[in-house]
This record gives sequence, structure tokens and C-alpha cells, in this order.
Amino acid sequence: MKALLKAPFVRRSVRGLTEEDEREIAASLIPEADPAEPELIAAVRGDVLADRKVMLQALPIAAAAMIPGFVVHSAAYCIAVGMSIFGLLIALFIVNVRCQIGEDAVKMNIPVHHTENGMLREYAVCYLPDGKYRIPCERNHPNPATLTVLRSNGQTYCKLNGKDKQS
Repeated sequence: MKALLKAPFVRRSVRGLTEEDEREIAASLIPEADPAEPELIAAVRGDVLADRKVMLQALPIAAAAMIPGFVVHSAAYCIAVGMSIFGLLIALFIVNVRCQIGEDAVKMNIPVHHTENGMLREYAVCYLPDGKYRIPCERNHPNPATLTVLRSNGQTYCKLNGKDKQS
């Protein structure tokens, strides 16, 4: 079965599941797709644009790093820095393509079942009819309640929404 949720860094599991995982998958439903609010589109677009801004700031720094290689006539150093700049340009192109979120985007809200601890970070776990999904939690959302999936122009964007604080 084709994955329902294809997004960067999202991992789907269909093998090695526990009985509880299989029960949750069998009980899960495909969420309804609703038109996305302009505020959500702007928030997701802002996150992607922030990544692009950081990469644009790194380009002149990487170019300046080539100067020592030219001074000492080190071809290997210049090639290594040049390859790094080339990789940065490719990543910048990919991020720029991902910035193209249309106003006709649709959203789905998927409940987060629980969180799992990984080696380096926490993962939010969601169940859909095609498997178990693990989404990396952001540092500022340690206890997410829902996963908002935004789809536009063939791209999928994920945003974890935290629980409201109880007083």
C-alpha cells in the first residue's frame, strides 16, 4: 500500500509491529481533508522561509572560507569547500521548491497517540490505516497532541501542535 503521509523525516512502519500497534492501525481512520486557513499556510511558509534565510546567510561565509585555499594554493581545500557550496546550493534549491505553498492547500488533523524516546530525540506516534508513523518532535513541542498535515502542489508539510497547559 502506498504511504498516506509522505513528508521529510517521517518514518512509516509496517513490519515488526506489536499487537497493540496492529489494533491501533485497524481502528484508525483516514482523517478528512479540509481547506487550510491562511494563518496555517503563513505559519508553515514562515518555517520554510526561515530555513532558506539561514542557508542564504551561510553562502557568503562558505565563499569566504575559500580564501585561505587560494592563498596557500591548496587545490584539495578549494575543491572540498567548493563541493560544500555546491551541496548548499542544492539544498537551497530544494528548500525554495518547498516554499511554493499555494492558497488552495488542504489540511488534515491526525491525533498523536503517544510519544516514543529515540536515541537523540522524541518522536510523536500516529496511526493511520496503512501503518504506524513516527514524526520527530521539535524541541519546543515536547508533548504534541495533534499532527497537522498540509498538502499543496504535490508537497506535504507536517506541523506538530502541543497540548494546552493545564493550570
